[in-house]
Amino acid sequence: MSDSTDGGEDPRPDGAGTLAERGNGIRWEQALNDMPLPIVVADFHGGDTELIIFNDLMEEMTGLTKAEAQEMDAWEIYRTDETHDTKQTMAERVRELGEPIRDHETELLDHDGNLHQVVISSTPIFDERGDVRATMTSFRDVTELRDKEEALQATQEQVAGTLDEAVSQLEAVAERVVDNAENIQQRASEQDDSLQDVAREMESLNASMEEVAASTDELAEAADEMRSAADEGRSAAEDAQEATDELLETGESLVDTVSALESEIGEISEVVDLIADIADQTNILALNANIEAARADAEGGGFKVVADEVRNLAEESQAHAADIREQIAVVEEKATETVAETETASERIEETGDRIQESLSALEGIAERIEESTSGIEEIADANTDQATRAEEVTATVDEVADRAQLVREAAGETVEAAETQRDVVGEVSAAVTQLRDRTDQK
Repeated sequence: MSDSTDGGEDPRPDGAGTLAERGNGIRWEQALNDMPLPIVVADFHGGDTELIIFNDLMEEMTGLTKAEAQEMDAWEIYRTDETHDTKQTMAERVRELGEPIRDHETELLDHDGNLHQVVISSTPIFDERGDVRATMTSFRDVTELRDKEEALQATQEQVAGTLDEAVSQLEAVAERVVDNAENIQQRASEQDDSLQDVAREMESLNASMEEVAASTDELAEAADEMRSAADEGRSAAEDAQEATDELLETGESLVDTVSALESEIGEISEVVDLIADIADQTNILALNANIEAARADAEGGGFKVVADEVRNLAEESQAHAADIREQIAVVEEKATETVAETETASERIEETGDRIQESLSALEGIAERIEESTSGIEEIADANTDQATRAEEVTATVDEVADRAQLVREAAGETVEAAETQRDVVGEVSAAVTQLRDRTDQK
C-alpha cells in the first residue's frame, strides 16, 4: 500500500503542537492512555527515543509491555512490511519529514505471532524552537473489518453467481412463458374466428328454417284447399250417382290403388310431390268427369262445373307445388342437415273405368290422402319449429362461447404483456447482478 501524506508550508500552528514541560500540571498522559486506540508517544530529546506513552491498548495489540518495548529498537516493536525492509518506523519517518502521515494501512505482526491489519496515523510534536521533539502515533486495528469485508465480498460473489444461474433460468422460463402466451393468444384468436363463422352459419340456418316454415304454411293452405275441392267433388259425384244409375253402373274404378307415401317426418319434398301427383290425378278425374258429363248431355251440366272447378284447383295446387319445390331446393342448398333429400316414389293411378262410381272412389281416396298429407305437413311444421328452437339455443350458446373466446383472447394478450414485462424485469435483474459482480471485482 502507498503512503498518504498531507503537506503544507507550515504544519505547525502558532503555539500548538509543542512539547511542554511534562510537569506543567496538565494530565495529558492520562488522557492519551485512556484513548480508545493503541497510541504511542515517542520523545526524541537528547538523541535517544523514550516511549512517553505506550497505552494499554498498544500493549494488548503488540503483545509487549511498555518496559519491554522501551528496551527494544523501534522497528522491532512494530513489525510491519515497512520496518522489516527499511528498519524505520512511521514515527521516525514523520520526524524526518516534519509533517504528519495519516491513514497508512499495513500488516503488523505482534509478538504473540498474530497478524493484524492496521491503519497508522502519526503526527509530529514540536518544541518551542520549532524542532520535532516527539511524535504521537495511533494504530487502528481493522483486521476484523477487513475480514468482514472479505467475507462480504465472498458472499457477494457467491450471491452473484447464484443470481446469475437463477437469472439465466428465469430468462429461459420468461422466454417460454412469452412463447406459450403468444401461442395461446393465437389459438384463442383462431377459435374466436371459427366461432364467429359458426355463429354466422347458425344465423343463416335459422333464416333458412324460417323460410321452410313459411313454405310449409303455404303448403298446408294448399292442402286445405285441395281437401275442400275433393270434398266438393265427392259431394258432386254422390249427387251424380243418385241422379243417374247408368253412371253408377258403368263407372269402373278409375284408380284401384294409390301408392302410399313413404317419407320421413323431416322430408318436405315428398309431401310436395304427393300434392303435385294428387293435383295431376285430380286433373285427369276432372277430364274424365267432363267426358262423362258430355255423355250425359244436359244431366251432367252441374257435374261439369264442379269438375272444372276441381281442375282449376288442381292446376292452382300444381302451381303452388312448383313454387314450394323451388323454395325447398333453395333450402336444401343452404342447409342439407335441416331438410333431408326426399325420395319420391308414387304409383300412377291406373284408369280402369269411366264410371262416376270410379270417380267417386278416386275422390274419396284423394280426400283420405290429402288428410294424411295435411297431418304430415303439420308434423313437419312442428318438427321444424322444434328444430328452429334448438337452433336458436345453439346459436345463443355459440354466441356465449364466442364472447368467452374473445375474453380468452384478451386475457391471452394481457398474459403476453405480463410475460414480456417479466422478461424485461429479469433483464433488469440480470443487469443488476452484472453490476454487483463488477463492483465486487473492483474492491
